[in-house]
Amino acid sequence: MRNLFFTTFCSAVLFCLLASNTASAQCVDPPADGTFVEYVDQIVTFTDNYQTYMDVRIPTVAPSACG
Repeated sequence: MRNLFFTTFCSAVLFCLLASNTASAQCVDPPADGTFVEYVDQIVTFTDNYQTYMDVRIPTVAPSACG
C-alpha cells in the first residue's frame, strides 16, 4: 500500500514549484514615473444618487509589451 502522506506531500511541493514559476512570468504594474496625467478627487454619482470620490490616471505613453 502506498504512503498517502508522501504522495500528498510531493503533490503539494510540485504545485508550489509550478505556481512560483508562473507567478514570476506575469506582468506587473510599472512604477509611477510621471508618465500619466492624474485627476484627483473626481466626484462619481451612482444611479441611487450616492456620491463618492475617485482618482483617474491616464497614461501619456504607449503601453509596454505587457499591455
